[in-house]
Amino acid sequence: MRVLCFALPERGHLNPLLPTLRRLAEAGHDVVICAVVDLADVVAAAGFQARTRVLTSVAAPERVTAGAEFAERLRDPTWLAAWIEALLIDGVPALVPVIAAHLEVERPDVVVLDPMFYAAVVACEKARVPWAAVSSSLNPVTPSSWSTDLTRTLDALSERRRRLFADRGLAPPLFRVSDAISPWLTIAFSAPSIVGDSRDVHLVGATCDDDDIHHRGDETPFDASRLRVGPRLYVSFGSQAFFQPRLFARVFALAEARGFQVIASVGDLVDDDVFMAAVPADAVVGRYLPQLEVLKHVDVVVSHGGANSAVESLRAGRPLLVLPLCNDQPLQARFVVAAGVGAAVDASSGDVDAVELAAAFDAAIAATPKARAAAIVLRDAGGPRRAAALITTLGQSRQPVPVPVP
Repeated sequence: MRVLCFALPERGHLNPLLPTLRRLAEAGHDVVICAVVDLADVVAAAGFQARTRVLTSVAAPERVTAGAEFAERLRDPTWLAAWIEALLIDGVPALVPVIAAHLEVERPDVVVLDPMFYAAVVACEKARVPWAAVSSSLNPVTPSSWSTDLTRTLDALSERRRRLFADRGLAPPLFRVSDAISPWLTIAFSAPSIVGDSRDVHLVGATCDDDDIHHRGDETPFDASRLRVGPRLYVSFGSQAFFQPRLFARVFALAEARGFQVIASVGDLVDDDVFMAAVPADAVVGRYLPQLEVLKHVDVVVSHGGANSAVESLRAGRPLLVLPLCNDQPLQARFVVAAGVGAAVDASSGDVDAVELAAAFDAAIAATPKARAAAIVLRDAGGPRRAAALITTLGQSRQPVPVPVP
C-alpha cells in the first residue's frame, strides 16, 4: 500500500506524526512524505524508511517563527490574527496545484495529512483520494461552545476558509477550531476520560510508545547523573515561544521555594548571561532537552500547553501546570483542568502573579493520582500502532472508518 503524507515541518506538528508513519513503514507500506522543506534528515534520524519530497515550486513566506521577537509578537492580537491567516490560508491557492501534481505522480492508496494543511485537504477532495487527518492538537474534540482568541479569529476567517473549497466546486469539510475534520478518518491523540465524547474522531491514546524515546529524531544527550535526590520539576515553553524569561524566573523561584530541582528547556535563552546567572544552582538547563527521556525523571511538568507536551506528560503520569500563551494552548489548559490532571494560569501577558502561580502549582501536585490514572488509559489505547492500523484500514477499504459506539 502506498501512503502519501503531507506534513507541516514544525516540530510541534511533526513529533506526533512521526511514530505513526514509522509504524506504517515498518508494516511494509511505501511511505512518501511531502513538505515545504526537505525532511530526509528528520526521517533518517527517526529511524525508518520513507521517501521524501519537497513542495518546491512555492516559495515559503519569510516570517519569524521563534525567538524573542516572535514571543513578543504573540502578545499582539492584531499581529497574531494576521499570522494565523497567513499560515492557514494565504498560501493555499498556489500550493493546491503543486500537491495535486504529487497526487497524480504517486497515486497513493491513502493520504495522511495534518488537518491544518488546507491545501492538501483541497487537493485530496478535488482528486477524491481518501485522506486521514492526523491532528497534532485537541482541536477535533474541542466543543463548539468554547471561545478563545483563536476561535474568534477563525470565526472571522470562516468565509475565506469556505471559499478555498467553494471556488473549486467543493463542499467544505467540517472545521473544528483550525482543524479540518476528514469524512474518511480523523485521529486525535487523547482518550475519552480526558476529553470526553469524541463524536466522529478516533481517540488513539498517546502519540508515542516506549520505543519512540530514541526514535523521534530530535534526541539530545541527557546527563541524569546531575539529578539530585528529591522532587523535580520540568519546565518548557515549546520550540517556538520559548523566549519567556519572566515566566521562567517565576517558575524557578517557585521551585526553589518548594524544594524542587529544576530541569528546563530554555531555547536561545541559554545564550543570555543575565538569564543564566539567575538559574538555580542545581538546575539542569539546556537549549533543547529530550522531553520523552526527561519526563521519566520528574514529578510535575510546567508547560505552555502545547498538545504534544500535554499528552506526552500525561502518558508519563506527570501532572501539568499549564501556562498558556496563545492559539490552541488555552484549549489544552481547559481540558487539563476539566479532567483533573493539572491546573492552569493564563500567561498570555508573558507573566503571572506569583501567588496565583503557587496556588496552581499546589493544585497540579494534588492532581498526581489522576495524572497517573490517565497514563494507564493513554498507554492502553493503542497509540501510534492503532493510528497506523486505522490508516491501513482506510487505504485498503477506501471507505470511511466509523468511530466505534461506546
